[in-house]
Amino acid sequence: MEITLNKEQKLLRHNASEFLARLKNTDLCGQNLEVDSAKSRSLLIAMATQGWFSILVPSRAGGLGLGVTDLALVMEIAGKGLFMDPIAEFAVAAWAISVGDSATGLGSLLVKLMAGEQLILPVINEYQEKDHEQTGLVSTNEHHGYQLSGNKLIVPFPVSPDYYLVDASTQDGTLIYVVPSKNVDLNFERNHKNSDLRREILRIPGIFLNEDALVSGRKEGAQMASNIFDRILLANVGRYLGLAEVTLNSASDHLKMLADKNDFIEEANIINLHLKSIAVLHKKLRFFLFKTCRVIDNGNGNRLMVAEVATASCRLGAYFSKFEGEIQRTLPISSEHFLMQLLKQVIPLSQRYGTLDEHQKRAKRLILEQEKRAISKERNRRKKRRRSIFSKINN
Repeated sequence: MEITLNKEQKLLRHNASEFLARLKNTDLCGQNLEVDSAKSRSLLIAMATQGWFSILVPSRAGGLGLGVTDLALVMEIAGKGLFMDPIAEFAVAAWAISVGDSATGLGSLLVKLMAGEQLILPVINEYQEKDHEQTGLVSTNEHHGYQLSGNKLIVPFPVSPDYYLVDASTQDGTLIYVVPSKNVDLNFERNHKNSDLRREILRIPGIFLNEDALVSGRKEGAQMASNIFDRILLANVGRYLGLAEVTLNSASDHLKMLADKNDFIEEANIINLHLKSIAVLHKKLRFFLFKTCRVIDNGNGNRLMVAEVATASCRLGAYFSKFEGEIQRTLPISSEHFLMQLLKQVIPLSQRYGTLDEHQKRAKRLILEQEKRAISKERNRRKKRRRSIFSKINN
C-alpha cells in the first residue's frame, strides 16, 4: 500500500527532510518552548522561507500552487522531526485569504503571512464542548462593517498569532473574518475527558470590523469554513503519522535492545506482536490519508472521507494508549525515557482536532446529509421527467 509520488513531490519531501534535519530539534515536540519565544518566531520565519505557508496559495497570488497532498507530505516530515508548530494552520489561512470571494482588502496581509512576518491562526472547528454552553460567534451588519461577538474553541500553540481567522453565523449564512488578536481574550481550559487535551476559549466581547476584514461572504462562507477545517485536519493527520513512525521505530529499537541483552524476552515478544499490529494500522492510515488528499486535489472533495481519516487516526491513537499501558505494566522503563516521552505526545496528538466520538458523530451526520442530497436529487430528477412527459402530451 505504498503511495505514488511524482518527481516534484519527491523533491519537496527530500528538501523538507534536509531542512528540518539542519535545524536539529532537541526540544521534544516543542513542549518546553515559551510562548512567543524568539526561537519559535525565528523558526516559523525559516519555515516560511521554504514556501510552506504559501504551499496552497495559487501561483497567481504569489504562492507555490500545490495541493493538500503536498502539505500533508511536509507535515509528515515535520512530525518525524518532532516539530509541532502550526505550519498547516498558517498555510491553510493563507490559502483561504488567497481564494476567498470577499478578501479584496487583505492582499498585503497575505504577503506578510506567506513570509512569516504576520501570523494568522484559523479558529474554525466542527466540535462542541459540552462544558461550554455558549460557543460560536454571531455577526450582525453595521454601517460599513460588522459587529462580532461570542466564543470559539481553539487549539493552543507556543506562539501567539497576530490575527485569527474565524467563522461567524448570521441570519443569512456563514461569514469568515480576519480578527486582530489584540481585540480578543484567550482563556485556558483543559478538556474534561482527557487531561492531555488542551483547548482554549477565544472570547470576542463585541468588536466592530470593517469590510476589509471579510474573507468570505454568505454565498461561499459555509463551504469555505468546511474546506478550511478539512484541510487542517488532513494535514495534521500527516504530522501525526510522522510522529507515530518515530514512536514505532523507537519502540522497536527498545525491544531489540532488550532481546540482545536477554532481558524480559517473553514480555518483549508479546509487546512486539502488539507493536506489529500498530505498524499495520499506521501503514493503512497513511495510504487512506494520501488517497483522500488526492481526491480533494482532483476537485472531488468528499467530507465523509476526511471524517473517516480522522476517525482512523483517533483509533490508532487508542492503540498507542493501550501499548503505553502494556509497556508500563511489563517492562522496567521510566517516564523520562525517550519512548515514553514520545508516547505521551503521540496519544493526544491524534485528537488535537476532535476526539474519536466527535469524528464518529460527524461522519454519521455527513452520511445523513449525503443521503438527503441523494433523495432530493432523485426527486428533482423525477419531477423534471414528469414535466417533460406532460409537455410532450400537451404538445
